[in-house]
Order: sequence, then structure tokens, then C-alpha cells
Amino acid sequence: MSQRALSPNARMSPVGFNPQIISLESKRVTHPYSIFIWNAPSGWQSEGYWQEPVQVAYEQYALYLAGLIHKDSKAAIKVVRYGLTIACFPDEQTVKRVEQQIAREWPHRQLFTRPR
Repeated sequence: MSQRALSPNARMSPVGFNPQIISLESKRVTHPYSIFIWNAPSGWQSEGYWQEPVQVAYEQYALYLAGLIHKDSKAAIKVVRYGLTIACFPDEQTVKRVEQQIAREWPHRQLFTRPR
């Protein structure tokens, strides 16, 4: 073997190994529930975005916290687990309309990215 192959900085990978694939065991999620709040555009040239202020470990706490946030701010809120929406505030139709608006006006954007 050459000296380069023995160095600790050398990248040796087995044939067919794809470093893009991450093992599920090494990537454990400790807080699977996310709460997203819709921040509407502040002007006619700005873009709205979903903001993720908090992640929690338990569904009951996520729903309780989302309810409190909605009661205080009256914003459109959704609770997501592993990318699937499990609850919407004030209702599911409102959140669907927000996502349809995003898809119609900004088809190049992902739903959960803040504008740069």
C-alpha cells in the first residue's frame, strides 16, 4: 500500500458505498414534533415563510404549545412530525390555502425555507 492510502486523511470507501446515505441508527431524532408558524409577507415585494420556533419530544405537548401560540398570535400554525402535518390551527383549510398560495406564487421555493 502506498503512504497516501495509510494516511488518516485519505478517503477510503468500499466499492459501491455511497457517503450520501446516512444510517438511521446514527441519526436519531430526539424531538420529532415541530411547530411551524406562517409569517405573512410584510410588503408586496417580500415573501412569506414558515418559521420553526420550537421542536418538542411529545405530541401532547406539541399540540398544547401550538394551541397556546395560536391563541396568542392568531397566526396559521401547523404541527409536523417527520414531514407529515398532524395538526393545523385555526383549521386545515387555512393551512392548505397558505401552502397553495406559496406553490402558486413561488413554485421555485421549498415550503420550509426562509427567504435570503
